[in-house]
Amino acid sequence: MSVISTAWPVRSVWLGVSVENQATADARIPWLLKTPAALRFVSYEPALGPVDFTKICLSDGDFLGPYLHSLGLDTRLDWIICGGESGLNARPCHLAWLRSVVKQCQNARVPCWVKQLGSHSVGGCAALVDPDSPALWDSRFHWQHRAGADPSEWPTDLQVQQFPEVHDDNTHPHTHCERIESAGALGHAGQASAAAAYRSVL
Repeated sequence: MSVISTAWPVRSVWLGVSVENQATADARIPWLLKTPAALRFVSYEPALGPVDFTKICLSDGDFLGPYLHSLGLDTRLDWIICGGESGLNARPCHLAWLRSVVKQCQNARVPCWVKQLGSHSVGGCAALVDPDSPALWDSRFHWQHRAGADPSEWPTDLQVQQFPEVHDDNTHPHTHCERIESAGALGHAGQASAAAAYRSVL
């Protein structure tokens, strides 16, 4: 009987956790980082509160840091997906929360996929121009798409839908943001194929 030798983790094994706010991110992400996988991703949806991924406290007492990388575990977050809640009774999603995650990913050179802004997006017009402006919770956006999932309706800085790439070397996955295009550059056909690929991953 022949024995098939397969490197571990298998290149097709992508593992992820869902988080909704800082508390759930603090609880779940350290376990994700300790689990063998070719690629690790976080689904920050529905976004119900802000998350600072750089301040995730790890089991060795260190923090994930600005590069979203654990030196002690020699691993990192390879992809972050984010989005607001959809549906008739959707809870509010502040655009500043999503903007913060996009910025964190840009600084760490980690791909980010903004899935949707949600059915109850808030933030005020000032927040569209100045992400550091005071939160205007009474200002709600009304999207033509009921889940706020049409990037053409979004502020341009949130039109970010990026995919990770994994090297053939399973033990050291890498991401290459320079080869990933924004939603605006993809066009409708590209967005459709990208969305199909995203669903196949999950």
